[in-house]
Amino acid sequence: MFETVTHNRVHIDKNFEDDNVLVVLDPTISKINKIHNKNFFDGIEVESITDLTKRERNLNNNENFKQILQIFLKEKSKENVLKAIAHLEQIDGILSVEPNYFFQVEIDPNEPDKELFF
Repeated sequence: MFETVTHNRVHIDKNFEDDNVLVVLDPTISKINKIHNKNFFDGIEVESITDLTKRERNLNNNENFKQILQIFLKEKSKENVLKAIAHLEQIDGILSVEPNYFFQVEIDPNEPDKELFF
């Protein structure tokens, strides 16, 4: 019924936010602009939920639509993020959970095509 869950092995030394996780939901429980109750994520202290796939209009084909949620946690700590990931991975209907990583773009000043980036 549900798709295969992707298990995430995150190390605490990685560069990620300490107050939220990103969750991809199975198409069977995803709907465009569906509001998910905090109780669905029972077992973690949820501050708020943001639908990162919110749309103004419906898509033509909703069959394989997967909602992506950003879940903000009440307790800020990287340890809490890791605990939330471990817990959320066990909930039916959640395909993947990961921290919200920080990314940094680096440009080599000696790159011959650096003008393309500016």
